[in-house]
Amino acid sequence: ALIAPAGSGPNLAVNPLALANNLVLVNTANQTTLINYPSGIDKPPHKNVFSFAVLNVVEGQVMANFVGGRFKKIGLMSESTSLGKEQLDIVTTILKDKYGNIPVGREEYKQQDPDMTAQLARLQQAGAEAVVLA
Repeated sequence: ALIAPAGSGPNLAVNPLALANNLVLVNTANQTTLINYPSGIDKPPHKNVFSFAVLNVVEGQVMANFVGGRFKKIGLMSESTSLGKEQLDIVTTILKDKYGNIPVGREEYKQQDPDMTAQLARLQQAGAEAVVLA
C-alpha cells in the first residue's frame, strides 16, 4: 500500500506505479478528481485508489451553490494546478447551468506566489461581489 503524496501533480505521477503494481493507493488530501476517476465522475473509479477527503467535484459543487444563490457578480481565483483549474471549471459550469451566471473574471496564481494583489484587483475592477478561491 502507498500513502499518496500531497498535491494533485505528485499524486498523478504516482498513480501509474500503483496501478501497474496492483498496490493500494490512499489519498489523504483533497486532490483533482482525475486521480480516482480518470474517465470522469460518471465512470467507475480505479479499483485500488481510495480518497479519504472530500472529492474536488463535491467541494466545487458546494462553493458554486453557496455563491450562486447569494451573489450575481462572482469572481473566480485558483492556484494554477489541476486541482484549482478543475474546481473552477466545476464552479463555472454550475453557475452557468443552474444560476444563469457567467463569472465576471477568472484569475490564477502559482502556489509559490507571495502576493495576489494584482489578481484580486482585476476581479475587483470587474465588479466582483464575491470571489471563489480554489
